[in-house]
Amino acid sequence: MNIELLKEKLEQLKKRPNCSKGTIDQIENWLTGSHILQRLRINPYRRI
Repeated sequence: MNIELLKEKLEQLKKRPNCSKGTIDQIENWLTGSHILQRLRINPYRRI
């Protein structure tokens, strides 16, 4: 997972009107703090 690209994309999302910055922050915290096996649950069919 490219952390820098993730942060850049999340910052772009935060700039959109009517976005939930709190939700985006929570997603970012979970993605950056989670283990690879936890993230695979998002899409278990994607190959690494």
